[in-house]
Amino acid sequence: MKILLVPLDDRPCNLYFPKILPYSNQEVLITPKTIMGNKKKSAKIDKLKIWIKNNLSDCDYLVISLDTLIYGGLIPSRIHHTPLEELIFNLDFIKEIKTINPKLKVFAYLTIMRTPNSNFNGEEPTYYAKYGKQIFRLGQLLNKQELNIINEAENSELITLNRQIPSKVINDYIDRRKVNMQVLHHAYDLYVDGVFDYFYIPQDDSSPLGFTRIDQLEIKSYMKKDILLFPGADEVGMVMIARAINDYYKVSPKVYVHYASSMGAYVIPSFEDRMIDLTINCQIASIGGIRVESLKDADLVLAVNIGSQMLYFPTKEERIIPYDINRNLAEFISFINYAKSLGKLVGVADVADPVYSDLELVNLLYKHNLLLEIDGYAGWNTASNTVGTVLAETSILNITKNKKANKKFLIHRYFDDVGYCSYARTWTDINAALARGYHEGKLDGKNGTCVAMTKEELMRHMSKTYPDIAKYVKDVKVSSPWNRTFEMQFVIKYKNIK
Repeated sequence: MKILLVPLDDRPCNLYFPKILPYSNQEVLITPKTIMGNKKKSAKIDKLKIWIKNNLSDCDYLVISLDTLIYGGLIPSRIHHTPLEELIFNLDFIKEIKTINPKLKVFAYLTIMRTPNSNFNGEEPTYYAKYGKQIFRLGQLLNKQELNIINEAENSELITLNRQIPSKVINDYIDRRKVNMQVLHHAYDLYVDGVFDYFYIPQDDSSPLGFTRIDQLEIKSYMKKDILLFPGADEVGMVMIARAINDYYKVSPKVYVHYASSMGAYVIPSFEDRMIDLTINCQIASIGGIRVESLKDADLVLAVNIGSQMLYFPTKEERIIPYDINRNLAEFISFINYAKSLGKLVGVADVADPVYSDLELVNLLYKHNLLLEIDGYAGWNTASNTVGTVLAETSILNITKNKKANKKFLIHRYFDDVGYCSYARTWTDINAALARGYHEGKLDGKNGTCVAMTKEELMRHMSKTYPDIAKYVKDVKVSSPWNRTFEMQFVIKYKNIK
């Protein structure tokens, strides 16, 4: 089978992770990096359309981020001033697709725009550096007003915020959201009309109240036909590929979920707006799977490491406070061993700590020789990003049985999520970037000194701490696609993989 992928943007999670999943006889052709945009720079949409047309004739599936087709990428969708007519014109290109290849199935997704609670404009309009937190709070209060649950003090706060934030800032932000919602309506109509074979709406970083919730309620009221709408974004390309493969082979994997804590299912993760168990149900449905309540009946096991999440920006003291009282890792390890003894494919979604892998768990997996015995692992970024990655990897492995390729993907995750996200990234921020006059949002180039120092420390750390993993790695090419520490790209040269 052949899949054409148009990713969300050029970050490794969207452009590179889908390339290295454990395929066997499946070809995944991904949009060239030269066509994709970079951070706030939009993709070359006209060239993208030509590339899609030129590569469509022998494809079985098109997995496409509509954010890229319409706006040029995720970040451009938050900052554009493009007229609605032009955006609709870009979206309507998708109508031409099936005239070129009538047998093609189109799996598409389009995000709801986020509203972060920070004064940082790296991925938002310029004015977010000054008014970001106030815009976030404005959204919460407007949402409460809309739901008629705002109290007198909050109503006064709303009036004050409307005075403090310049009207041109408020109008720019709200008008863009309105335009984006009109585009989302049109995309939904295309799905209802059968232009898309599958369509769902991920919510990029969200919270229970705010502008995202306002948009969510609005699109739900517009719907004539139910679709999935839940937290996530950067994992969706992988999830959609997994769904395409399951659809092609007519497989609906049965997934059993086990938590490291009896309270785990009820945790609302950082940057999300609902209990993780609800999101996991949606992620399972997104790969074309079904959740089962019996381990015996399962094809895949999703082992979820969560008790109560640590804070995203913790103090040193908060990071070292033990939180084992909320979970039982000894039982968690025993369960994984038991599930493996039954011949089940086991994927570990490590979401105890947002953005970082949980080193306590990883070290236990290493101690019990399970790092390469489990069949999936992720511990990067938001809970949805992690869960979707694990489900994509394990459900593809369920069909391809390509253990060698899957071993490579696992090792990549340990170098990226464990070695980098949980160790070398912090080291880079403090020692390489800050001390040299740079900062975590702007390094000295995509292949500069900071990146070189990061690679050196990563290789040293993995060789010392996880030698049974590092022994399979000959070299790692490291780069920083967005010239920041938040994510790096790792292209690994392996050795002695069997």
